[in-house]
Amino acid sequence: MKTEDWQILASLYNTKNLTKTAKSLYLSQPALTARLRSIEEELGVEIAVRSNRGILFTPEGKYLAGNAAEILDHIDRVTEQAQMIRRRENAMINICANSTFTRYHLPEILFRYTETHPDTRFYIKVAASSGVRDFINTGVCDCGFMNGQPTGRLPGKKIVTQQAYIVSSLPVTSHEHLGDTPLIMHNMDIPTQRTINAWWKSCFGRKPEVIMDVTTLDTCLEMVTKGFGSAVVFGDFWSSRYPKLYKEALYRDQDTPFTRDTWFIWSEDIPASPAADFVHFICEELDEDFFRTARDPEEYPGLSVLEE
Repeated sequence: MKTEDWQILASLYNTKNLTKTAKSLYLSQPALTARLRSIEEELGVEIAVRSNRGILFTPEGKYLAGNAAEILDHIDRVTEQAQMIRRRENAMINICANSTFTRYHLPEILFRYTETHPDTRFYIKVAASSGVRDFINTGVCDCGFMNGQPTGRLPGKKIVTQQAYIVSSLPVTSHEHLGDTPLIMHNMDIPTQRTINAWWKSCFGRKPEVIMDVTTLDTCLEMVTKGFGSAVVFGDFWSSRYPKLYKEALYRDQDTPFTRDTWFIWSEDIPASPAADFVHFICEELDEDFFRTARDPEEYPGLSVLEE
């Protein structure tokens, strides 16, 4: 069976309607019906029958349709693995990072690396920090940057510890006033959200009032600028772009800063891949000072980057 056949079964099982399925797959209804009959002939089973209640699946049809999603997912993984192998053969380094790191820090990292490795190309997978390890373990990426302490056995190195700040359009006048501040979240993964919620509850006895959850830090800071609320941001690399915003360092107690670590992790197979030099570069060249400022990705037109 073709990939398209499994897509037909999955869609038809969900809709139980030939017209809707044909429309979703950009097929005519006669073409869909003919293809369904062809699948039945190929497998030697009856998959579905028409009735006054729509399409009814036979036991064999239910079994096939029930496995369609898993088979399609497997096809996607195999295809992505094959593409990854092709990228490696072409000396492409596959990197995974969250959207904020990709936006604010990764362009400068890649730019510095290409100064000594000018022919390098990069494939960038943008994902939540919690998914970086999975993309490395499955071979989609060679290495990645993630927030929080990594789990598992992948090798890695902590590259920066960033202070948490409350960012607002007006100065924070008191600790009590801060507890009443509505928050704007920006594309944070669940562990980071939980960390912020736990800190807020320990300080004020309740979770924060989240009034917006936006996709990027840039959008978040623009909303803060317009006075819609405040934001908790780790690091102050953004501050030169938003000089009118106020930031106040946050603490877990009187002497303990509220911070978050960022780690660089990589595959155990790195020594046999083009990414080995890149891993060495990250571990040897990056320090805390690197993350104090950021530059726009538009400043690096010469980089060869494929972003997904």
